[in-house]
Amino acid sequence: METTEYWIRPGQKKAIALLHGIGAKDPQDYWHAFLDIVVNDEQLQEFGVFVWKYPTHVGSGWWNNMISTATQFTLRETAPQIKQLGAVWDTTYHTQFRDYQDVFLICHSMGGLVVKSWVIDVLESGHSDRLEQLRHIAFYATPHNGAPVTTLANWNRQLKDMQLKSPLIEDIGNRWHNHVVAWKERNPGPKEHLYNRYIAHLVVAGLVDRVVPSNFATIRGINVTQVQGDHSEVIQPRNADDTRYKVWRHALDENMVRMLPRSQTIPETLPAFPSSLPQQITPPSPASSVVPQHPSSNYHSCVLSYATEDQAFAEKLYTDLHKQGVSCWFAEQDLKQGDKLRPEIYRAINKQDKLLLILSEHAIESHWVEEEFDVARDRELRQTDTFLLFPLRLDETVFTTEKYWAITVRQRYIGDFCQWQDETAYQQALQRLLRDLHL
Repeated sequence: METTEYWIRPGQKKAIALLHGIGAKDPQDYWHAFLDIVVNDEQLQEFGVFVWKYPTHVGSGWWNNMISTATQFTLRETAPQIKQLGAVWDTTYHTQFRDYQDVFLICHSMGGLVVKSWVIDVLESGHSDRLEQLRHIAFYATPHNGAPVTTLANWNRQLKDMQLKSPLIEDIGNRWHNHVVAWKERNPGPKEHLYNRYIAHLVVAGLVDRVVPSNFATIRGINVTQVQGDHSEVIQPRNADDTRYKVWRHALDENMVRMLPRSQTIPETLPAFPSSLPQQITPPSPASSVVPQHPSSNYHSCVLSYATEDQAFAEKLYTDLHKQGVSCWFAEQDLKQGDKLRPEIYRAINKQDKLLLILSEHAIESHWVEEEFDVARDRELRQTDTFLLFPLRLDETVFTTEKYWAITVRQRYIGDFCQWQDETAYQQALQRLLRDLHL
């Protein structure tokens, strides 16, 4: 079987590998938009970048001209099946990455099924240790639940593997859940560890993908992130701020932080809080990050994060929480004369139990609110048993924006204060919040 594999550049113990879907003639051209950003990302210069090509025998524009292609009988039973490709990738992986400590995979479409088949076969053979350096897998528009391409399935083995009622799809889905996803919150015993391993993964679907619609791109037990674009466009970010790149970049950062020793704090640059003038902020000492106890209160302590335009709501919420005995840090009340605003908010987020993140059209556009979210997420990653974020929405903008951090937020339950100016609706939402804040 002919495959093409090559390094765009070598790395220093860390590597990113990209696996294409059906229709790749030149893998570097297939991934060109994503590759351009990865290669030029200054924070990823120590990462090696690798691409892998396998035969598919389907033209790169197959999803746009399915019927004409089928009519001409150009699809043949010559493409290797997904399981075979998984075995070939196994050889590639252990040959190319044997000297690397951390490997991150980015898969598009069928490439994700190849990787899943490979991981499952390795685990079921009792060799989970062979996946030790595999840190994260990003699945872009992968047909985890099959794809509505059955018109062509009889002409091509790979398409047949991916059709909606394919035994392979159901089998891989069940085995992936049993051997990988089910162990996200469980620690396998000595024998179980040989056959089971949770591998962090990101599941991404295109908002207008008609080849693999979002409901076909989901994995049971894992959140799906929707990004703009059709089946091919999901891996064609315009720049480093494009959500299609940023969701993966954010997932990579989170994974790298989890790999740090528990005694080590967030490396290098911590988010700087905006102010009228830039300020250098010294990271808090470990002692200051310890969550304080509040024996006199039955509620978790809080910090309010909000955009200036939403101050009326923030003041009302602060007043009502204070009346109920909730210790709530609010900049308007708790800053002393002469205090520097941003460092004090930073310290508060690292001391209090919860961050009440007030979301609105204004907050979504606020660099300050985004930075406060980042600081809270950093603390959650340092203290893995801590759930700091309590998002509350004043409108529905968080569900429609393409801001990468907001996409992360909407994977949480978001309290509904959209009708906060209606006292009855406000009180109902407040009672739900108090219930959730109760110790």
